[in-house]
Amino acid sequence: MWANTCWGFLSLAVAFALARLSMIWTVGHDEWGPRLIYAAIICGVLSGICFFWPFFKRIQSSSIKSTLRIEPELCIVIGHDGHYVETKNTDNDNVWRTVLIGVKNTGGTYLSNCELNCKAIDRETSALQEWIREGSFSLNVGEEKYIRLASYNEPLPHHSTGRNWIKLHAQPSGNFWRPPTLSADGGNVTLTATSAESRPCEVVCRLWVKDGKLCWDKA
Repeated sequence: MWANTCWGFLSLAVAFALARLSMIWTVGHDEWGPRLIYAAIICGVLSGICFFWPFFKRIQSSSIKSTLRIEPELCIVIGHDGHYVETKNTDNDNVWRTVLIGVKNTGGTYLSNCELNCKAIDRETSALQEWIREGSFSLNVGEEKYIRLASYNEPLPHHSTGRNWIKLHAQPSGNFWRPPTLSADGGNVTLTATSAESRPCEVVCRLWVKDGKLCWDKA
């Protein structure tokens, strides 16, 4: 349809232009000459609009789909300040530093039945342990939940030597199970976030102690 309309306007533009051209060798048509030129220009512009209109619609459709993106998506955020770290003075010799990670809804839909799972190798037994760090929570669009991952008792300067292990956090348990510990020299925790609506998101976080300070980053 657009092709036929385009060629129709183009034919009219050519017809008007030829009609004006034919007046060059005649007299008494001063009134109609400018009108034919205007008509030819208008038909030429309309022909161009009809030619490019399908491309405009395609670009507009792609833009709307990108703007109205509603695909569900989970993201695990590893930060280094603000909501991602807590400190607490335990005594005059130490500071208890805790790392938090964020589970964020970065998609365009509400997420339900969210869960964060952890895997790590225990420094004492060298066994791989898996546990649910946080379960059964929901996230609105753009919402982020902050969850404690690991802690370390940092010695203050000129005080006692720091411990040789990093504590990992888990949900309270009624049995004698405890989460694994990582060596202060360094260890990895594999984090997997899931929900009922989105695909899983997996991130590996490395934790280590340097100069008595707890350090962490993506592995």
